[in-house]
Amino acid sequence: MFLLDKNPACLTCRSQQCTYTSNCSDKNCAAIIFFCSFVIFIVFIPAPSIPSSLTTNVLAPDMSHGPRIELSWTIPAELNGVIRNYTVFYSHNGNTQKETFGKDTLSYAVDVLGGLTYEFHVRAVTIKPGENASLDVDVPEYSEFTISSLF
Repeated sequence: MFLLDKNPACLTCRSQQCTYTSNCSDKNCAAIIFFCSFVIFIVFIPAPSIPSSLTTNVLAPDMSHGPRIELSWTIPAELNGVIRNYTVFYSHNGNTQKETFGKDTLSYAVDVLGGLTYEFHVRAVTIKPGENASLDVDVPEYSEFTISSLF
């Protein structure tokens, strides 16, 4: 009989009968099942924590771009595995976009419209997606004078 009941790996397994129970009740756990001879191992691995230090910077229109929002974040405090990627969701007025970036990407700039509020959500993904770090950002409305003075 194998027994390990410390979180994040919660495991009970009996050889021969191949039965198991789990004391892991954390909703952020993902299960991995290992079959070894007559033994079944079920290990629950928690998702990564939220990405740390999510910040935004609203960039005014310039000669090459309209208004943009620059997002940046740092890796989660608790990785709970190997980060495969980061997922960024952003929306305004119910229009949601999703972008996926490699494990080394810790920033993103998105073109936006002035005078709107955008919601941003960033999460790390291992074998399971983690929880979102979230921010709402109000983009100022730029006057016609401000934009025309650029040209």
